[in-house]
Amino acid sequence: VSTQSTGATFFTMGLAAILHRFILFSKDIKHQITLIYCLAFLCLGLALSSFGPSLLELAARNDSSVKEVGFVFVARAFGYLCGSVIVGIIIDIFGRGNLLIAGALVVSSIGITCIPFSSNIWILSIFCVAVGVAMGFLDTGGNVMLLWLFTDKSVEPFMQALHFSFGFGALVSPLIVGKLMNDHRFPNNETMVPGFPNSTVPSNFVPNRGLEISYWLIAGSFIPVAIALFFYKSPVNPSKVIADDKEVNEEKVDDKLKQDTINTKGDDGNDAPIDGKSEVIEDVVNLLNTNEKETKSSLLKKFLNRSRDELWIIFSVCGFLFFYVGAEVATGGFLFTYCVKLNIMSENAAAHLTAAFWGALALGRLVAIPVSMLVSAEKMLISNLIGSIISLVFMLIKPQNFYFLLIGVPLYGFSLGPCFPTAFNLANKYMQIKAIDGSVFVFGASTGEMFVPLIVAFLFEVKAVPLFKFSGHNTLLWALLVCMILGILFSSFLIWKGRRTEYFQKNNIGKIVEIKLKELGNDSEENIKLDDEDSL
Repeated sequence: VSTQSTGATFFTMGLAAILHRFILFSKDIKHQITLIYCLAFLCLGLALSSFGPSLLELAARNDSSVKEVGFVFVARAFGYLCGSVIVGIIIDIFGRGNLLIAGALVVSSIGITCIPFSSNIWILSIFCVAVGVAMGFLDTGGNVMLLWLFTDKSVEPFMQALHFSFGFGALVSPLIVGKLMNDHRFPNNETMVPGFPNSTVPSNFVPNRGLEISYWLIAGSFIPVAIALFFYKSPVNPSKVIADDKEVNEEKVDDKLKQDTINTKGDDGNDAPIDGKSEVIEDVVNLLNTNEKETKSSLLKKFLNRSRDELWIIFSVCGFLFFYVGAEVATGGFLFTYCVKLNIMSENAAAHLTAAFWGALALGRLVAIPVSMLVSAEKMLISNLIGSIISLVFMLIKPQNFYFLLIGVPLYGFSLGPCFPTAFNLANKYMQIKAIDGSVFVFGASTGEMFVPLIVAFLFEVKAVPLFKFSGHNTLLWALLVCMILGILFSSFLIWKGRRTEYFQKNNIGKIVEIKLKELGNDSEENIKLDDEDSL
C-alpha cells in the first residue's frame, strides 16, 4: 500500500509541475483561468466515468446486485443535485466561485479515495453523495464562471473546450481503471454479481487491488488543480458590475443634491423654496427606496422576474439536460455491464468500448471548437441529436452483435458530445445567465443522472415483451433512444422560444439606438444654432 501511495504522490507532484509550466506559457489571464477550468472539468470526467468498469467489482465487494448497485447512481445524482442548487445561490450572494470550485475538488478527492473502503451499499452511497455534492459545485461553478469570464459573447469555442476536457477525462478514466484492475486480477477470481441467473459471489472472492490504485491516482490528480485555483480572482457577475456602476452614479447624484441643498439656503439661513429641485429630490429618494426593496427581494423573485419567453428557455434547457445527461451517464455506467453480462465481449474489450464511447464524445467536442465559429449553435444541436438517434437505431437492429456495437457506440458518442455545451451556449445567446440559472440547468442534468440510470438498472432484468422485441438485454439502447427523441423535442422548443426572445431584444436595442441617435442629432443641431447666434 505504501508503494501505491508513493506512486500516487509522485503522480500528483508531476501533474502540478506540468500545470505550473503550462500556465506560465500563457500571458493572457483569461486563458490561464480557462485552462484551469478545463483541467477541473477533466477531473470531473475522471470521477464521473470511473464507475463503469468498476461497477461489478463494487457490487461484489458490497454483496449487491446490479439493481441494488444502481442506487449508487441515485445517491451520486442526489448529491449532484443538492450541490448544483446550493452553489448557484452562494455564488449569486457571495461570489468567490474559484474558491468554491477548489474546495469541491478537494472534497471529491477525499470521497473518491474512500469509495474502495466501503463494506456495504449504504456506506458506498454516503461516499457517493459527498462526491456528488462536490461535483455539482464543480459543474455549475465552472460553467457559470466561464460565462462570466467572457462577457463579450465569444464564449462558444471556450465552452466547447471546457466540455471537451470533461470528455477527455471520461475517456482516460475507464482505461486507467480497466487496465489496473485487469493487471491485478487473480487468475481464478471472477467478479460474479447476484441478480443474474446462476451467478453468485464465490467464496474464494478476493478484492481486486487495482480498484484502490486507480481510484487513488484519479483522486490525486484533483489536488494540484485545486491549489492553482486559489491564486486567481473569481470572475464577477456582469449584472452586478452594472449594478455597482449604478450605485456609484447614485452616490454622485446624492452628493450633488446635498451640494444643491446647501446652495439653496436663503440669506436668513433657512431653506429657500425651489419647486424644481424638491421634485428631483423626491424622485431620487423614491428610486433609492425602490432599489433597496429590490436588494431585499428573494432570489426566487429575482429568478421569476423575467419575461415569459426567458422562463420557457430555462425550462426547455432544464428538460433537455435531464434527458441528455441521463442518457450520457446511463451509457457510461451500464455499457460495460451490458457487454459483459450478455457475453458480447470480454471485460477488457468492454472497458475499451466504454473508453471508446467517452473518447468519441471528447472527439466530438474537440471538433465542435472550430465548427462553433462557423456554424450556428442551433444547427449544431439539432444535427448532433439526429446523428445520435440514427446511431441508436443502427445498434437496435442487432443489439447483441459485436460489430454493430463497435460501429454504433463511437458514432453515438461523437454525435452526443457537443450537445451539452451547445445548450449552454444557446441559453447564453438568448438571455443573460445568472448563477441561479446555472443551478437550474444542472438541477435538470442531475435529476436526469439520478432517474435514467435507475430506470435502466431496474429494467435490466425485465422479461421479454414480444410486441416490441424488448427485454432486459436491450433496455439500455431503448432507454437511450427515448431520451434522444424527447431531447430533440425540448431543443426544438428551446430554439423556437429563444429566437423569439433574441428577435425581440434586437428590435428593442435597435429602437433605443435610433432614439439616442435622434436625441444626439437634435442636441448637436441646437448647439450649432447657439454657436451661430453667438458668432453673430
